[in-house]
Amino acid sequence: MNKSVLVVEKPESCDVCDLCINQVCGILRKPIITDKIYQIDDDCPLKDLPQKQMCNERDFENYTNGYGKGWNDCLRHITGEWNNYVPEPYTEKNS
Repeated sequence: MNKSVLVVEKPESCDVCDLCINQVCGILRKPIITDKIYQIDDDCPLKDLPQKQMCNERDFENYTNGYGKGWNDCLRHITGEWNNYVPEPYTEKNS
């Protein structure tokens, strides 16, 4: 089975979620508990994206963190940043 990802801004609470209609979660198709409508439900399937890895993508002489660069490139593709991505210019400071 193929997988897909929908990238949306995560709401701060169920009452302002675009996927919530009449206090029913549009993803889970279940009513939201009234006392939890002003927070994110524990069962919410919307998950935060992982953080970017710390790596110096421009230091090709000491390049050791290929995993970190690949991780960050993947996140850029998911969020749409890849289309406008321009690597930081190489300087002695960021080497």
